[in-house]
Amino acid sequence: MVLEKLISPDHYRNSYLKSTLFGIIITVIGLTLGYNLFPEDASLASIFFILIAAVPFFRTLMVQEERAEKTSHNIREMLSRNKYAFEYFFFFYSGIFLTYFVGALFLPDQMHNALFGNQFGVFSSVLGGFASQNHFYAILFNNLKIVILALILSLIYGAGALMILTWNASVLGVFLAAQGANLWKFLPHASLEFLGFFAASIAGGILSAGIENQDINSKNFKHVFQDAAVLTIGGLLVILIAAYVEVYIFPIF
Repeated sequence: MVLEKLISPDHYRNSYLKSTLFGIIITVIGLTLGYNLFPEDASLASIFFILIAAVPFFRTLMVQEERAEKTSHNIREMLSRNKYAFEYFFFFYSGIFLTYFVGALFLPDQMHNALFGNQFGVFSSVLGGFASQNHFYAILFNNLKIVILALILSLIYGAGALMILTWNASVLGVFLAAQGANLWKFLPHASLEFLGFFAASIAGGILSAGIENQDINSKNFKHVFQDAAVLTIGGLLVILIAAYVEVYIFPIF
């Protein structure tokens, strides 16, 4: 595919700015195409167009990560080898988040309602549900569900978790744009949550690539599986910490 050639992971290695710009550019393109081609459902169509550009990159990246995992025999090596994937995810999704955040702040009302209406509906219903429950457990279980879905979707579809990550980045951007001066309260736990989502997505992605390219009874696949398990457990622990930070350190209710 021409798109895979243009957005090869090698073009973005060790460049946080390029990763962020990539996220911004494909989000702007996605929003523009979604609004002009599918005005009645522009918010979901925009996510779809963003995913079209992101999926080839993610698949190529996960194949590279899976190959590296075969030579990783301890946690320190595993973390070192996955450092680039985490960095790429963080800055790429920062680009998506920033584009939605700025768009929710400055776009005219007509475009605002078309592009961000579904995102507003999501965070409004979620916050309404949390307000009537035990906040810590409600938030924790909601985020654990996202982690598990990200892991399963990445495992089954390879790049399936990108849908969840992209959608959550768009919701977070629109949500924080609506918070005004209070947005600083949400950034610490939101960053931790996305770190947990990233870990699960990478774990599922490298495991999917390992199953596709390796004999599941081989020693190499055992290393891939062990590293995926460590990433998953690490992601779950980060989600637990994020819920604690959100409820007890930066309370929002």
